[in-house]
Amino acid sequence: IFQSDANFNVICSYTKEISVKALSSTDVFSEEFITENIYGEYIYSELYDKNGNFIMRQTELFVPPKHFEWKKPNIKTEISVSGDKTVIDISSDTFVKGVFIDFADFDCVLSDNFFDLTDKKYYRVTVETEHTPQELKEQMKVMSVFDIDK
Repeated sequence: IFQSDANFNVICSYTKEISVKALSSTDVFSEEFITENIYGEYIYSELYDKNGNFIMRQTELFVPPKHFEWKKPNIKTEISVSGDKTVIDISSDTFVKGVFIDFADFDCVLSDNFFDLTDKKYYRVTVETEHTPQELKEQMKVMSVFDIDK
């Protein structure tokens, strides 16, 4: 669990190993966070399986999204082939909530199509498609919560 500001500065972090029975749920962490800027900070947690494989990320704001001080993101994308899969690596210079990828008229299946960028590391999305990376690049549109008012 991380508490960060919109510039990816980590304010505090916690790591905890957990074990939960398959097809069940349980509370695994409870913490009161102290923030100096409720409008510009967020918390996120990441869940990995026992082999260290990423499963999911959950992001929470301290205020409703309309009150958060969103910064204009500089989102970078790279489309390439890795093994037998087409992949998109996405990164940003600032926190981005609700990243959405669209390919206009192309029919593609993405491993994730609505996610948050919570640090400077790239986020990898795999693409099932018959199109080449160049064709995808020409059609790809990336939007986020920041673009809602635009």
